[in-house]
Amino acid sequence: KFLKPDIQISADVRSDYDNSFTDIFQDPKDWTTKDYLNILIPMSYYLHEEPVIEDINNTQAFAKGHAQVNVGIATTTKIDTNILLRQIDAIRASSANGVGIFESQSLFGGGYDSALKLGVFRYPAMVTNRDHEQAVSLMLKDILRKIDDIYLKCGGMNDEEARKYKKLVRDMKVNFKDSKDAIKSADLLKENLEDLIDVIDSDQTLNRQVATRINTDLISLVNIVDEYISNLKFMANHEVKEFQVIVPTKALKDKKEALLKVRAVFDHNSSDIIYLDNTQYKITTSDPNVAAVDGDVLKIGEKGKATITIEILDTFNLNITKGVHKKIRFTVKVE
Repeated sequence: KFLKPDIQISADVRSDYDNSFTDIFQDPKDWTTKDYLNILIPMSYYLHEEPVIEDINNTQAFAKGHAQVNVGIATTTKIDTNILLRQIDAIRASSANGVGIFESQSLFGGGYDSALKLGVFRYPAMVTNRDHEQAVSLMLKDILRKIDDIYLKCGGMNDEEARKYKKLVRDMKVNFKDSKDAIKSADLLKENLEDLIDVIDSDQTLNRQVATRINTDLISLVNIVDEYISNLKFMANHEVKEFQVIVPTKALKDKKEALLKVRAVFDHNSSDIIYLDNTQYKITTSDPNVAAVDGDVLKIGEKGKATITIEILDTFNLNITKGVHKKIRFTVKVE
């Protein structure tokens, strides 16, 4: 993320969160709550829908406010088609942000694709993590479409209710991306979405099935905005306290050359560090005859002294604490 702040990171994980670290060295709770991930995908490869719902609830319990949850289900298990469709319905009803199906050969070879095209996947999917603002706008428009084409026409809403909720949806200000304070603007949108959810929940005259369907969509929108905010906060909260260079002195002594590594430290009292890419710093030497630099490799030459300087470049994207030096110097002495 510090190389490409807009990059989206996802992880397919085993959903036995209490034992996954010791069993398979996965720690999804830690990765998610530290905002390393944008999308978390529990692998819920079951033959019934109940354990899928349980996985969703367990995942959302710690992922809410941090990452979008897409749920992985499987056709490799030769699941009954009707149960697969019920699993997808349950995933959507839980306000998860997407469905992933493992894997393509069994999906098409087993004929599941035909049932999906006719039903739950008959419309193109909306990408919710590429352009968050566009995704929110499109989903709000889709709520308006459902009010007119489904809830009103099928008797789930009367004209007055339709006008009321269409106005509340249209009043949502979706312009957080280009704001001077994107986090604050996105937080405000989230509050407005949650207020609308509360209004719908407290509306005793509104058809309960319609209320549930609208709020399911609104909760999905909150999840999208939450993930956007957490990504911005990840970048804002990772402030570099110090830059360090790792010099393998034994390799220099034995082989007369060694690979230098430059790293950023976020907290002096923890192991929270990142190693910089070589596009983010420049290494120079005061005397290439004594100590030459070839890319990231330091090569020892004739006797003498040379000063090695490592300069952190503007291509390093994370915040740096005021007063932190962006140049590291050390001396090489050859006898």
